[in-house]
Amino acid sequence: MNKTLAAVVAAGTILAGAAAASPALAAQGDTQLCTIAANGATMVNGVCVLPVMTQGQPAEDILANSSGAVDTWTIVSGSLPPGTRMPAQYGAGNTIIGGTPTQRGTFTFTVKNAAFAAVNPPTSQLTYSITVNPARSGGR
Repeated sequence: MNKTLAAVVAAGTILAGAAAASPALAAQGDTQLCTIAANGATMVNGVCVLPVMTQGQPAEDILANSSGAVDTWTIVSGSLPPGTRMPAQYGAGNTIIGGTPTQRGTFTFTVKNAAFAAVNPPTSQLTYSITVNPARSGGR
């Protein structure tokens, strides 16, 4: 079962419960989205809480921008769950967090997004949290 994150990134804003972009920056860039309807995630105190993963089980989340353009995605603080990774560029308008988490716990990280081909592009950041539950015990 794939989990999807559609965190659509807003230029010039840090989403911390409410966006605070100027109209000029908002017109140039993307918008962020962290909602149950879009991706199973929930915004809690300015952090996009992603669906729970399970240790030893393959998992996948997608981070996307609203423009559909190729962007550069960079983790600027914190870390992904061990066993998962996030490419800087993946496809038009998105990147993926994928792999098989090897350690249980809660992992919080902040991702910066910027247009790949732009000179001095507006950037945005969003903080995410993924909880990895312990591996399921034997049985079917």
